[in-house]
Amino acid sequence: MLDTVLLTLLIIVWAFELFFFFVPLGNERSTVRRLPLITFAILAANTLIYFVSLPVTVQQDRAKEKAFKQIKLFIEDNREILADDQIRERLKETGLFRKEIESIEKKLQAEPANEDNYRSWLKGATASQLRKEIKPLLEDFDAADEAHLYNKYGLVRDGKWKVYQLLTYSFIHANSKIFGLIFPLHLFFNLITLFAVGFSIEDLWGRDLFLLFYLSGAIVASIPDALSGTGLIGASGAASAVMGAFLVRLPHTKIKLGWISLPLALPMLAFGKKPYGVAKVASYYYLAFFFVNQLLLWWFFNYKTSGGDGVSYRCHLTGFAYGAIFALTIKYFKVEEKHINPQIEAKIAFYLSPKITAALELLDNGEEKVAEKKLKALLSSYPHNPEILMALVQVYERIKNFPQLNESYSALIRHHLEKDDKEAALYAYDNLLLAFPDNHIEPQIPARDWLVLCEYLVELEMYHEASVEYERLATLCLDDESTLRACVQGGEAAMEAGDLQRAIRLFEKIVSKNAMDGFSARARLGLEQAQWLLARRTGALNTGMLPNITKPLPFASDA
Repeated sequence: MLDTVLLTLLIIVWAFELFFFFVPLGNERSTVRRLPLITFAILAANTLIYFVSLPVTVQQDRAKEKAFKQIKLFIEDNREILADDQIRERLKETGLFRKEIESIEKKLQAEPANEDNYRSWLKGATASQLRKEIKPLLEDFDAADEAHLYNKYGLVRDGKWKVYQLLTYSFIHANSKIFGLIFPLHLFFNLITLFAVGFSIEDLWGRDLFLLFYLSGAIVASIPDALSGTGLIGASGAASAVMGAFLVRLPHTKIKLGWISLPLALPMLAFGKKPYGVAKVASYYYLAFFFVNQLLLWWFFNYKTSGGDGVSYRCHLTGFAYGAIFALTIKYFKVEEKHINPQIEAKIAFYLSPKITAALELLDNGEEKVAEKKLKALLSSYPHNPEILMALVQVYERIKNFPQLNESYSALIRHHLEKDDKEAALYAYDNLLLAFPDNHIEPQIPARDWLVLCEYLVELEMYHEASVEYERLATLCLDDESTLRACVQGGEAAMEAGDLQRAIRLFEKIVSKNAMDGFSARARLGLEQAQWLLARRTGALNTGMLPNITKPLPFASDA
C-alpha cells in the first residue's frame, strides 16, 4: 500500500518535471552586506579542480571502461562462472553485475539441487580454467579503479575509504557523456544550486561560520554512504545542506527558477507564449518540493533497489536535514543577533565611517552632487547599509529631491524591518513625513512595508495615526490587494479612534466595487456599523433618517 502511494506521488513529480525542466538561478535577496567570498571560493575551487583534472580523469575513465568491457564479454560468454562464490564477491567489490549476481543467488537458494550440481561443476577442470582466465581481468579492473582520481579523493566504496575522503569527495565531480562528448553537467547543476542559495546564507551567517557549516555539511552528508559502503563524489550533499538552511532561515524569500518546457513548446508558441522563462517561487514551495522529490527517489532507488540509479539520494536528504537542524540551532540560540551581526556591522562601520564622513563634509561645503556620487558608489558595494542611507537622506533633503528621498527611506525602513526592529522603521518613516512640506506630503514606500508600519501603530493602540496612514496608503498605492487590506484595516482602526467619517470613506471604497470576497464582507459589516454609530451620534436614528439601520453590530462601540 505504501509503495503504491509513494509510486503514485513519484509519477506525479516525474510528470511535472517532464513538462517543466527548471534549475535555480538565484534568489530575490540579491543584495548583500559584503561580497560572498567563501561561496565564490567554493565555486572556483570545484571548477578549477574539475577542469585541471579533466584530462587525467578522461584517460582513467577510458582505462576503466576498457577493463570493464573485457570482464563483461567474458561473463557473457561464461555466465556459469557467477555460481562461484569467490568470483561473485570479487564482482560485488567492483560494483559490476549486481543484478545478475542477485538473480543467481536467489536461484541457488530457491533450488538446492541446482546448487549441488554447481558445486560439483565448480570442482571440475572447466571451472578452474575459467577462474584462471577471469582473475587477470579482475586485477586489471581493480588496478584501473584504484588508480582513478575518484577513488583517491572520492569516498571509496565497501568501507575502504580514508578519513580525509569524507570531505575531499565533495570537490570531485564526474564526467557526463552525451553523444560521445563530455559535458560538466554534474559540476554545473551542483554549483548553480549552491550559488542560488549560498551567497545569502553566507551574508547572514558571516564567512567563518558559513565555511564551517559548508564543510561540516559535506562531511555529515557523506556518512550514510560511508557506512553502507557506497562510493560517492560531488558537492550535492553540501549544497543540499545549504538548501536546508535556506528553507529554515529564509522560508518566504523567493528563489528564481529558470524553466523550459519542450513538450509544451509548440502549443505555447501557437498562443504567443514563450516556452521558457524565469519564475520566482517562495523557497518553502521549491525546497519542500526538492526534499519530497529526493525522498521518493531514495525510497525506490536507494532503499527498495540495492543497485540504485547511480545517485545517492540519501546523501541529499542527510545534507538537507543537517542544514535545517543547523539553521534551527542558530535561530534558537540567536547567534546572528548576539554574535554575527554585531561583528559584521562593526567591520563594515570601521571601513565606511571615514568615507561617509568625507562625503558629508563635501555636503557641508555645498558640493551636493559630488557627495551624492560618492555615497551612491559606497551604497552599490554595501546595499541597505543604514549609515550610507542616512547620509544620502541628508543629501536629498538638502537638494529637495523627494523621489530619491522616498527611495532612500524605503531602503532604510526595509533594513529595519528585516531585523524585526519595527520601532526604528516607524521612526524612519516619521522622519520621511517631516521632510515633506506641510502642504505636499506624499510618501512612497513599498506597500508591504507600509502595511507593517500601519499594523504596528495598531499594536501600539495609536488608532488615529494608523487610520491616517491606512488611508494615505489606500490613496497612493496602486496594488489592489494592498488597497483592499488598507481600506478594511484602516476603517476598523478609524472606528477604534472614533473617526466615523474616515471609517465610512475607507469602507465605501471597497463596497462600491461590489466585489464578493473576505475584504468586501468585512467592509460591508464595518460600513453598517459606522453608519449606525454616526446616525446615533448625530440624532438621525431619532428622526427616522436611516430606516434600514435598526441596531448596531455586536462588536460596535461608539468611541
